[in-house]
Amino acid sequence: MERDSHLAFEALNSMASRSALVRLANLLWRLTIRSLGRRPTPGEVISIPLSQIDLAAATGLTPVHVSRVMRQFRERNLLTFVGHSLVVRDPRALEALSGASETLVALWSRSVGPVGDRRELKVY
Repeated sequence: MERDSHLAFEALNSMASRSALVRLANLLWRLTIRSLGRRPTPGEVISIPLSQIDLAAATGLTPVHVSRVMRQFRERNLLTFVGHSLVVRDPRALEALSGASETLVALWSRSVGPVGDRRELKVY
């Protein structure tokens, strides 16, 4: 229950007080971590069957604004979309931009530590 409360608070906080760039980075980082169960490696491809309209709805942005932010991600070489696949070019930079805390990454994934570190998360 505490885990769910923590994640819900983080999601609401992300929507309410962060820039569009950070909101979208946070959403894509969460989806990546939850999809893989760990941090991605540079160049890793993740299937994300969401349209820009879906991403807009999830972040409280317009589809046009999502398109502009996605262009910024490409220009910064953080990530690119190819169809419904996300290519994470620079996981460390995307994680930093997302504002995700180590605690949240541990809650979302089955591993902790820097990119490439695959220690298992211990659940007590």
